[in-house]
Amino acid sequence: MIQAQNKMIEEIQEFFSCSGCKKLQKSGHILMCSHLICTDCLPSLMVSQYHCPACKRDTLVTPHAFYGIVTDKKNIRKDCKQFQNNFLQFAEEQDAAFVDQLEEKIKQIEQTYSAKIKELITEKESKIKKIREEHRELVGEVSKRNTKVKAILKDVIQDKPDSSSPSQSDSSPPSSPTPVHSPTSPMSPIDESFEAKLNESAYTNQLVARRVYQRKHRQGERKAFKIRRGAFKTEETCPINTSPVKQECATFEDGPTHFTKSGVHLPSNIFGKRGTGTDRFKYPKGLATDTNGDVFVVDSESPCIRVWSSEGVYKNSFGTIGSEKNEFANPWGIAIYQEKVYVTDIEKHKIFVYKTNGKYVTSFGKEGVSINCLKEPRGIFVSEEGDVYVAECENNRVQVFSESLKHKCFIGEEQLVKPRDVFVDEKENVFVLDWGTTCIHVYDSDGELQREFGMIGTESGQMTQPW
Repeated sequence: MIQAQNKMIEEIQEFFSCSGCKKLQKSGHILMCSHLICTDCLPSLMVSQYHCPACKRDTLVTPHAFYGIVTDKKNIRKDCKQFQNNFLQFAEEQDAAFVDQLEEKIKQIEQTYSAKIKELITEKESKIKKIREEHRELVGEVSKRNTKVKAILKDVIQDKPDSSSPSQSDSSPPSSPTPVHSPTSPMSPIDESFEAKLNESAYTNQLVARRVYQRKHRQGERKAFKIRRGAFKTEETCPINTSPVKQECATFEDGPTHFTKSGVHLPSNIFGKRGTGTDRFKYPKGLATDTNGDVFVVDSESPCIRVWSSEGVYKNSFGTIGSEKNEFANPWGIAIYQEKVYVTDIEKHKIFVYKTNGKYVTSFGKEGVSINCLKEPRGIFVSEEGDVYVAECENNRVQVFSESLKHKCFIGEEQLVKPRDVFVDEKENVFVLDWGTTCIHVYDSDGELQREFGMIGTESGQMTQPW
């Protein structure tokens, strides 16, 4: 503050100093260029034709003059202090006015905002009220329709005859129940809902029948497994055959023993055991043979591909579970063509290609629905021409690749529901085992559907959950 006052004093002293003699003056004349000239220096200025000694410009003496200027520093400081106080007072008044204006503006904004919020709340409450009224009306309408449907179902279940029909004698046949709707007349919405419920009930009964069959089938498998493990020894009675079991039904130590459901003993040319070793199985899923007769089996445990000779002698294994590009996640189907092994993977959504000696060649495919994309590929088959047929369970189709692994076409996109396996015969007919429709679809070489056979059930010619 003191520095500012000193600077102001210097500026005031400079203003009241004579431009000619540079002395502080109490009286003098003001030039047109706003500089000061004292009375002593004025004659010399007039000689030089009013040439200002400060700014070096031609000028004139104004008719105004000043007198009685106090030039001592004490009074100048006093005037500066008074000017400062006046300025601070003015600034405070301006600040107070600005604050008042700001508070008034904020108050107006708050009032506008509150009014808008109140308006929105009112609008929301009105909409909620309207929605509740519509909901009550819909509930009432649904309740009325349910009452009508219950009445119709009651009449159908009880086969209630028409009350207006005349009574019949005991010898006459009973009158037929009143139909829900005429076959030729258009169905009402209630009738359509009733038909939908009947269809849903039939589908539910079908699923229940499938589950019951699966349970009985598993029980039969467990029973047959006990027999295969040699639980019934020589001269004991086999529970699936009332005749005594002869020496051909040897114990497990003498080799594997197998029976049919009727108790007929099968040849002991079966190899492989349950376990985690390289020559054992845990979850076998696919099987294929090469031109030498060697048997390649896909297992979900490492090593994933295990090889036996046609005589049942273990030879080698390859392929492991992992995240590398040549490792499986969940292998499933297998096919062999010209010393190449093709294996599907339902988690990586790829086809792996190996040599029959176990050397990794390549892999192709990625998860998706477009061309060259796969989604849960399961069954695989390679034709005599080298075309690769892949059953995509989640894409509901069979995708065909050339021998160079380029996309060729799709098959069965409009008919298949979760296909599980595929086979091509010598006439290039494509057989697709479909889990969703519980039947086998047959297509020609152009991918056109020729016929379908099979249905859900336990009788001859029927299937339950074909895997």
